[in-house]
Amino acid sequence: MDIVKELDRLADLKDELAARHAAKDLARKEVLVKVQTELDTLDFAYADPIAALLSEADTLEAEIKDAVLTLGKSVKATRLQMAWAKGRVSWDTKGIEGLAKVYPVLLDFRKEGPPSVSLRAVK
Repeated sequence: MDIVKELDRLADLKDELAARHAAKDLARKEVLVKVQTELDTLDFAYADPIAALLSEADTLEAEIKDAVLTLGKSVKATRLQMAWAKGRVSWDTKGIEGLAKVYPVLLDFRKEGPPSVSLRAVK
């Protein structure tokens, strides 16, 4: 075996391999540019109608939440429900720990948040 000759042959093979990889990468980039252009066109075509529907849905959801908060109870429809929940109660733990054994006026440290509403799928 002529090692020098085989090393030169191996170098040629590696050069050819690198050239093929480069050609493949270039061809992929060209395809991706075409596909990305088509995807951008598609995104543009759908953007306004989707944005309009999203805006309408967000507005309606906010209006329904306000109505359910005013009503003060959950409302269930066929596919969605708006679940009302009373405000959460929390306590000032430091204040309670310091005063619990000495003062019976713990309710002075009681805090209650506003009621909330959440949208849920009907199961």
